[in-house]
Amino acid sequence: MHSIRFRLIALFVLLVTVTLAGFGVYGQLRLSAELEQGFAQRQKAVMLRLTTSLPAGVWNYDAFQSKRIIQAEMGSDEVNAVTVLDAKLQPFVTSDATGDLGPADLAAHTTVQAKLYVDPTAEQRPQKSNADAAIGRVDVVFSRRAIDAALRASVVNRVVEIVLLDCVLVIALIVSLRMVFKPIAQLRDALFDLAAHDGEDAEELPETSQNEFGAVIRGFNQTQRKLRQVITRRTQAEEVAREAAAKTELAY
Repeated sequence: MHSIRFRLIALFVLLVTVTLAGFGVYGQLRLSAELEQGFAQRQKAVMLRLTTSLPAGVWNYDAFQSKRIIQAEMGSDEVNAVTVLDAKLQPFVTSDATGDLGPADLAAHTTVQAKLYVDPTAEQRPQKSNADAAIGRVDVVFSRRAIDAALRASVVNRVVEIVLLDCVLVIALIVSLRMVFKPIAQLRDALFDLAAHDGEDAEELPETSQNEFGAVIRGFNQTQRKLRQVITRRTQAEEVAREAAAKTELAY
């Protein structure tokens, strides 16, 4: 019985774990797609603001104004560093990086480049004059650490949820299966007791439950009473037969 109980618990836990894990993977994929979409939209917004506001400062060689513009963008957690290059692609203004960009962190960052024009619409039309030529370039390093942290936190939360639900399920199954196997164990012990003793010596099981197991126990008790009646009648018949045999012997 313990083996059956263990198998049932293991089966239910496995089914629940696999089901929750499947929903967790689906939710994780959806979350990743949403975060990536939002990340791409914020990248476009930052690049649009910089390509719109920086050309004037680069054209006038106003490093102070350009510095203020890129420092304003550094307030975002996703902007790690901004570098403005002049027409000769030489550093013009560089922000202070908010994080280490060592080789181990390269995978957590994305660099986006955009050319700077005096007329922001010059990039979308064929060059007709020198005024349409790029006057510089802006390089923005976007950090993906927030996305990675959100995904890791989501994984941890889902794992904790699965473990807690499995624990609750195991406790619930232990309690519920005890309600099933306890009457079965009582019935088993009663059958062994009935097999080991005479029917008159075996005790009846208490009929306290009003459920399916209670009906089984009542059926067992009725069977035991019927067996006692059969044994009593057989005993009485044997006594009558012995008395008749004794009288026959005396007659001869």
